[in-house]
Amino acid sequence: MLTWSDEEKCILRNTYPVQDQSDILNVLPGRTWNSICRQAFRLGVKRLIVSRSFPKDGTKNFPPLVDEKDFKGIPKAPGYFVCRDGRVWSGKTKKWLSPGINGTGYYFVMPCIQCKNTMFVIHRLVCKLFHGMPPSDLHEVRHLDGNKLNNHVNNLAWGTKSENQQDRRLHGTYQDGEKNHRAQIDSTQVLAIRSDYANGMRQSELMRKYGLTRGSVWAIVHRKTWNHI
Repeated sequence: MLTWSDEEKCILRNTYPVQDQSDILNVLPGRTWNSICRQAFRLGVKRLIVSRSFPKDGTKNFPPLVDEKDFKGIPKAPGYFVCRDGRVWSGKTKKWLSPGINGTGYYFVMPCIQCKNTMFVIHRLVCKLFHGMPPSDLHEVRHLDGNKLNNHVNNLAWGTKSENQQDRRLHGTYQDGEKNHRAQIDSTQVLAIRSDYANGMRQSELMRKYGLTRGSVWAIVHRKTWNHI
């Protein structure tokens, strides 16, 4: 009986519960289905879906009916490919990866690379592979239509932080002032703070009057924040 490597065990744990039988056999070459089931039993891994056959269409890396020129291989994730429309394909399991949404509202995927799940934010991935690396470390990805979930290559472009903010203002998605969920005050209070400061009130007094920190008061009176009013 051939000894199972740690990498094979990791692949089995990730694929056996949710992948089709044919997909699992593809990523564990040299193993029979019976040996895979026995090893899964030893590891305490259970099937969560019923196996179904995979069509023998000869596809090795890319999904059927999709032109290979629409794909770019992900350099740090061998066997995974990103499509120009923002979808990510696994050449190992022959399936599209299901993306999640991170805390800032952007799609991401987490392919398994050397037994570790690695996060890739999709809009940056598409922009890098189809448009090239950003001109500088300060450049961000712009969503030209204002929809941060539309990661088609034609909707993405590199831009400065200022250009990104202008885009969001244009599309009404920029969370400035009281629209920002972290805002402690509103625009009326900001104007009052600036008026009090112009009339000679000290920042320490403004802190007590409006219940703000010294940093917040300083940023308001010097227009580092709330600079749209």
